[in-house]
Amino acid sequence: MATWSFSTSLRARLVVFVGLLVVALAAPLLVLLPAKMDGLSQRWADRRLIGIARLQAARAWIALDTDDQVEAEALLRNLGSAHGVLWAALLRPDGSPLARWNDPPGDLVPFHPGEERVEHQGGAIVVRVPVRGRTEQNGTLALAFDPAELRARPRETLLWMTTGAGLALLIGIAAAYLIGTIVARPLRQATDVAERIASGDFTASNDLQTSRRDEAGALARAFESMLARLYEQQLVLARKNAQLGEQLAELRRTQEQLVVADRRVSVGRLAAGVAHEVNNPLAYVRANLEFIASSLTPLVQPRAAGDEPGGREDSLERVKQALAEACQGADRIRQIVHGLKSFSRDDDGRRERLHVTTPLEAAIAMAAGEIRQRARLVRLFGETPPVDASEVRLAQVFLNLLINAADALPEGASDRHTVTASTRTGTDGSAVVEVQDTGSGIAPENREKLFQAFFTTKPAGVGTGLGLSISQGIVRALGGRIEVESEVGRGSTFRVILPPAPETAVPAEKPAAPPARGCGTTSLLVVDDEALVGKAFERALGSEFRVVTATSASSALARLATDRFQHVLCDLAMPDMSGPMFHAELKRRWPAIADRVIFMTGGAFTPAIQSFAATWTGALLQKPVDMDHLRRLIAPEA
Repeated sequence: MATWSFSTSLRARLVVFVGLLVVALAAPLLVLLPAKMDGLSQRWADRRLIGIARLQAARAWIALDTDDQVEAEALLRNLGSAHGVLWAALLRPDGSPLARWNDPPGDLVPFHPGEERVEHQGGAIVVRVPVRGRTEQNGTLALAFDPAELRARPRETLLWMTTGAGLALLIGIAAAYLIGTIVARPLRQATDVAERIASGDFTASNDLQTSRRDEAGALARAFESMLARLYEQQLVLARKNAQLGEQLAELRRTQEQLVVADRRVSVGRLAAGVAHEVNNPLAYVRANLEFIASSLTPLVQPRAAGDEPGGREDSLERVKQALAEACQGADRIRQIVHGLKSFSRDDDGRRERLHVTTPLEAAIAMAAGEIRQRARLVRLFGETPPVDASEVRLAQVFLNLLINAADALPEGASDRHTVTASTRTGTDGSAVVEVQDTGSGIAPENREKLFQAFFTTKPAGVGTGLGLSISQGIVRALGGRIEVESEVGRGSTFRVILPPAPETAVPAEKPAAPPARGCGTTSLLVVDDEALVGKAFERALGSEFRVVTATSASSALARLATDRFQHVLCDLAMPDMSGPMFHAELKRRWPAIADRVIFMTGGAFTPAIQSFAATWTGALLQKPVDMDHLRRLIAPEA
């Protein structure tokens, strides 16, 4: 409902206008009329008094002709009582008084024939008129009137006029108020309807009085027609917005697909190099294992008489060295496989708190084979603040920059060129990652086009022209930016600058307990459908903990029903019952042990397992498992 104030109300304005109009018309009359009334009332009084005197003179001629004093005195008495005369006198033609009433002055002078006069004498109005008789001798009738009585009539008239003006003002204001109400009501109703419609209530148009035959009805009908058109336009706009929303969603899906496609294109291009990077450590892992297997037989046999002193110790030292090298090779393979898993899986862009060195190392592991053919890879990792980002997408950005750096270098000249990956903290507290090459550089005319989609300076068939464009989109979505410095013939530097993650309260970590060597008091149930995995854990940890293995979730549940374990190490992906299903059953039957499950995975393949892994807050280990880390997780607290 609208608030109608005096300054905005049409009705109030109309009332004020009519009131001012009436006052403007009445004020001059009320101001000028009293002065005008003085002259008018004076002339009116003179005429009235002369008329009264003439009337009485016509009645007095008989007494004057007969010189009847008694009749004349009676006439004067009646005259005074009837008309409020102060005194009266009837004079003969010679000026002598025939009759007097109420002591008139004695110096009355007769008038000339036909002469009439009105005079003010001694606070009285004296009127003298001739009296004509049969003898044609004129007498004089003198009458004195009280002026106060005469002035009372104009005052009364003025009072009535003022009262009439006031009544006219009140009537005008009332009429204006009524007219204003009649005129303003449909306008106020239309305003109320407009406000309700503005708030979203389109049913308010039903309250418009469109059936009226006057201008208000015409206004209501025009307003209703406008509302109908507005409603139609709103429906059209809503449909357009829905279409735009669908198109935007489709565009976002396409962009997500492009991000994943670009990542997979990079992985596909590097497949041969990745295979080479895997096969290299695999070759010396296998060779070392074969050497160890062949060396163990003579080491376990009794010492022969002809054995050289210290020969066995040397062989044992070589076996230890071979084992250490095999472990190093396995770690390299694990890093490469981790990078492959990161780059090949779909992701929803979910962010997490991480350090930029983690995705940078994954990208380096993927691009190392490509770079090694062209340059030496240099790592200069400094301290950086954590960032809030998607590890997969950030690794994709770094991989694109590393591939571009490799492409800027000629093959077969690795001794003359370098690709440097460095991290540091910016002056503003940001995390800075730089990829620098000593290649050919970028021409000035191409620098502004670097981040345009499908722009590339590479030969046909090499690259899609989307890498830098997609990388810039990923970095911008994280609130960061990519800077480029390049000099033709000297190389280029691509700098990724990311804002630090918001500060969060991190609980203090308890110091890790030392491995409980040989105690055997802590029990561990290992659940993995690959029997050799369980046996490997049993060999590695059996001397320190009581280790029991199960090759299925169902057999593990059966063992838990009859035995007691402090920890359960379970694979996420198993054929008969997956890790999440196994955990749900544990939580239902043994909640205490469910809270102490440690999961491990070689890769989450199904959406259900991926979702569980993303929301799991407990320990989640990647295969191959770091045994020292596992020992710290299951070792009893000091």
